[in-house]
Amino acid sequence: MKKELVGTNAIILANRFNPSVTNQAWLVRNEIVEEQQIQSGGVFTDGIAQLNSDQFSLLVVPNHLQFTPFVDANLQQDLIVRKLGKIVESLPHTPFHALGLNFSWHVWKRERSDVAALTVEMLGKNAGRFQEQFHDDSALFGAYMSMDYEGFRLKLEIKPIETVDDELRIQFAFNFHRNLESVDSPASTISGMLTRWDVCHAKARGIIEKGLST
Repeated sequence: MKKELVGTNAIILANRFNPSVTNQAWLVRNEIVEEQQIQSGGVFTDGIAQLNSDQFSLLVVPNHLQFTPFVDANLQQDLIVRKLGKIVESLPHTPFHALGLNFSWHVWKRERSDVAALTVEMLGKNAGRFQEQFHDDSALFGAYMSMDYEGFRLKLEIKPIETVDDELRIQFAFNFHRNLESVDSPASTISGMLTRWDVCHAKARGIIEKGLST
């Protein structure tokens, strides 16, 4: 059996971002990125701001901001706190309403039939391996599981997917969600929650490892 962390990102939702503000000059001026770190392929218009650097990518559209780190796992929290935290601090009047830390894992075997059998084993007769890790009064179950964790609502969705080369895999999509609509200072709350990136990353990894153990 193979398993791989295939994607991580932090997403901030807002009632209204102004992508034209977060242009290349603004990002350099606010020390989000150094000019020499900027790579080709960026887009800056009134409706979208997309920056590619050697350490991260940033996408801003009117309803959300997505920050994707490219550095090693042990460096991601520091990068996110410094860079994304500074973006949030520099936009204090933006009406933020949610934060999500996301970790996507794939699990697969050589043959499609083996992957199909694995879904039965994990989510059928041995579903308890995952469910027992959500032993909490706030837990909900199904192909979707969720519970409160470290100030977030931890949501896990497990489903088979087809890759672009027709390989069958099982996707584990972890979302650590924090609603910001009722907090006094959304920007400060986001900055504080970003320091829990490593804790959330470790939790997702632990659930995968324990759930797949035999």
